[in-house]
Amino acid sequence: MTFAAVMHSIRKTVLGAAIVGLAAVPAAQAQAPAKPATPAAANVSKQAYGAWNLLCVPVQTGGEACEIQQALTNDKKQQVANFAIFRKGAEMDLRIDLPIGVYLRKNPTLRVDNGGAIDGPSYLRCNPRICIARMTTAAPLLGSMRSGTDLTVTFNVTSERTMSARLALKGYADAEKALLARAK
Repeated sequence: MTFAAVMHSIRKTVLGAAIVGLAAVPAAQAQAPAKPATPAAANVSKQAYGAWNLLCVPVQTGGEACEIQQALTNDKKQQVANFAIFRKGAEMDLRIDLPIGVYLRKNPTLRVDNGGAIDGPSYLRCNPRICIARMTTAAPLLGSMRSGTDLTVTFNVTSERTMSARLALKGYADAEKALLARAK
């Protein structure tokens, strides 16, 4: 199984569970140990760095595939998307999994703290659950994320209406260091 397939399986499981509304599960059920939804999810290692999580899974070719990620929430603290950064060769790629129904003719924009809007990732594809946008990250964006407080992702719901979600950048620099150390 390739890195992309393993991580897609994990994201699909995690994002799907969040969309269905795991928060609504009664407290007694929420405390019961969860059974992994897929074989890939059973072998996931997870480490928290502030608001960020480093997820790694073993791959068939040896080694592991890792990414750092955070759920994007709206002002009502509802998960609307998933934001991830992973290493692809010598570069760092950024991926955002957004809900179905986004306006695909305008790509998301990114803003660190009160800085200017940065052109975000381009949409790659949609499936019945999510639309995936992806880009290779530039060093200035990563540097801003290391020293910033918040990252705002804005995407269009219609040609005129936008939705914004904020990520906390607390712990991002440490998560990135851990990702780079594991991806050697």
